Amino acid sequence: MGYDQGKHYRSADALTVRQFIMKNKKDYAGIRPCCVLRSILCIAALLCIVLNYTGTAEGASISAISEGDEWQYFKGTEDPPFKWNYLSCDASGWLKGPAGFGYETVRFRTHLNDMKGNYQTVYARHAFSINAVEKVKAMKLRIECDGPFAAYINGIEVISNSERVDEELDISGFADMLRSGRNLLAVQCSNDDLESDDFLFTPLFRVYED
Repeated sequence: MGYDQGKHYRSADALTVRQFIMKNKKDYAGIRPCCVLRSILCIAALLCIVLNYTGTAEGASISAISEGDEWQYFKGTEDPPFKWNYLSCDASGWLKGPAGFGYETVRFRTHLNDMKGNYQTVYARHAFSINAVEKVKAMKLRIECDGPFAAYINGIEVISNSERVDEELDISGFADMLRSGRNLLAVQCSNDDLESDDFLFTPLFRVYED
């Protein structure tokens, strides 16, 4: 932001436009100032759009499951339904809540206040859509889990770990598990100890296309 003697704030973009016009005043002597300003502002807006939507090295993000998005989840007081990690499984009776899941931690959004001493694992499902699988360039999965976990896409395990993890994982090699249309990401996460004083499970997922 810029600041003038009248104590009014102006954006840096507005100052840049004004300086450009003053510097090139002679060149625009025969043109109405409002037209010049309008043209420059249009160009600046287009540049902002390009900068905001240009893809990363992996490509442009087309599908994402962010922290705080709502998942279907099942408490592991018993085994989950058969093929729980497949899109075809009827999970209409599952609970719903935003990630992360946990207790005794400031970052949980869905409170598992009955987990300690009762069950060690949470099963979670989240559907997502892909327009054209042939354009998928990369997939990144970030899992924060206080114990062992396993992640599945359309019922096929894509990655697992036997201990606590909190990192972004490249699962691009499993892009052939995707299909055009609806897909399912399913994750089971366990606490490292049934009597643990805290627990946090937060999955995030992003797909990139060319």
